[in-house]
Amino acid sequence: MAVKRGLPALFVGTRRWLLVQLIANGVAQGAMAFAAALAVRNIVDQHLLHALVGAIPLSLSAAMLFAVAVVSAGLRWRESVDAERLGQDYALALRGRLLEHVTRLPPRVLGRRRRGGLFLRFVSDLTAIRQWISLGIARLTVAALMISVTLVLLAVLSPYLALVVLLAVVFGAVLTVVLGPPMETAVRQVRRQRALLAGHVGETLAGMAGIQVFGRRWRMLQRLARRARRLRDAVIAQANVAGALQAIALLTAAWASAGALVLGVWIVRSGGASAGDVIAAMSVVALLVAPIRNLGRTYAYWRSAQVAREKVRTLLALGPAIRSPRGAPMLRIAGAEIVFDAVSVRGSLYDVSARVPAGSRVAVVGANGAGKSTLLSLVGRLLDPDSGTVRIDGQDISAVNLNSLRRAIGWVSPDLPLYRGSVEHNVRFRKSSVSADAFAVVCQRCGLDRMAAQWPAGMRSRIGEGGNNLSTGERYRIMLARALLGEPQILILDEADANLDVESRAILDHVIADFPGTVMLATHRDDVSMRVDWLWHMDDGRLTAVQATSKNSAGVSSLAQARFDHGERNK
Repeated sequence: MAVKRGLPALFVGTRRWLLVQLIANGVAQGAMAFAAALAVRNIVDQHLLHALVGAIPLSLSAAMLFAVAVVSAGLRWRESVDAERLGQDYALALRGRLLEHVTRLPPRVLGRRRRGGLFLRFVSDLTAIRQWISLGIARLTVAALMISVTLVLLAVLSPYLALVVLLAVVFGAVLTVVLGPPMETAVRQVRRQRALLAGHVGETLAGMAGIQVFGRRWRMLQRLARRARRLRDAVIAQANVAGALQAIALLTAAWASAGALVLGVWIVRSGGASAGDVIAAMSVVALLVAPIRNLGRTYAYWRSAQVAREKVRTLLALGPAIRSPRGAPMLRIAGAEIVFDAVSVRGSLYDVSARVPAGSRVAVVGANGAGKSTLLSLVGRLLDPDSGTVRIDGQDISAVNLNSLRRAIGWVSPDLPLYRGSVEHNVRFRKSSVSADAFAVVCQRCGLDRMAAQWPAGMRSRIGEGGNNLSTGERYRIMLARALLGEPQILILDEADANLDVESRAILDHVIADFPGTVMLATHRDDVSMRVDWLWHMDDGRLTAVQATSKNSAGVSSLAQARFDHGERNK
């Protein structure tokens, strides 16, 4: 059964404690703003306008302002650190969940997705979600609490001044919400253009040789320039809406300041408050400018994060993911017999049944698109059939531990590339813990030792991405050695003999002949019947014939022949 997983919960574990700290921080910043207002009122009323007897000493009020400034600065520093920790911790959890899910997806499912779009999930989308948490939720929490606490305490000095500031904040919030739909549209357009440009750039870099050979450089540059201009225009349009949000935030702060000043003058003239009260209120409003400005940015972060969360959920819903059943037993191999029992894959395979006898060599042949690679993919659960069962030594492979299944199989395929790093790193990629002696034996079997002896750094020679600094034969020998390391009981060769030189092909033939287990290969070689026991003929996703080669005199596999004969009788 497929396991569907959503986004990680936000406020759990350490993140819950960070939220509590941010809440306390917001309350403390509001209290500090009010303490500063009291100190300002005391200085104005008791020392600037009137030198009152018994007043709080000026030095004490100044010291209070200094202390409030130091504490407020410390609170702001702590807010920044806690907010970033909250966002980064969540991004780490979400990135881990995405990677865990993607690494379980069948390659053909991932192959249907644009690389640019997948890359954005891990970069732009995670950044948008992290910014919403660090710069949105965290700052919104602190700013909302600071504004609320400050307004409540400001009402103690003057309820009317507090009301004016509150009305300005509410009006600004309403205008911000009105700009919500245009902001979402702008964000989606930027994301779309960025994904398209990233996909085209990746495709261009991967196919640069073809672009140069066929003289399409100028055409490709024009195409990329068009995409880049569209992205530029989309980003400018988004900046236009984001700038409007910032302008509203600044306008809100200006209205609050102007309203408090005008109302304060009127209150002082009417005798409802002292000049110290008004100046104190103005100082509080000045302290609220930064939180109000943050609220404007917060809405933009929220809109971006909403779109990003939607895209991430889509990726997490992609499937079905391939997993081990809970408590699944380890695969136990005696002879490595493989049985396909009425397996079908929508659009690729149709009711295929056949048996690979233990220790035999089977070549799957047919035209391109006949279903050869899909059939081989079922053996290692790179893909699960829509119906039917694959068994190894009588064990349903969908019911055994997935890691034990993968450890039992060595793969060579053009779709399994080499990785950036040393030659030894790539050979040991399948099983890094093998001894130096076992490593040397495998390298000798594949002719890799002779090849490495010609390189100055030997096995420590660096390989470029995908092995792009190696010849086809060199890449193949490393891939073959990687598949054989760790003594797998089953060897899968998917179009592994394509475009090989004579020496590399001879090495492959020796490996097939000497491999102490079961071998399945998909191939187009005309002379393959001399090296295998069975030929399976595939056509349009169907197994049309099972042929015993001259190398095998035991006859045709009973299960395969039975299914084949049954199909012939029903024609």
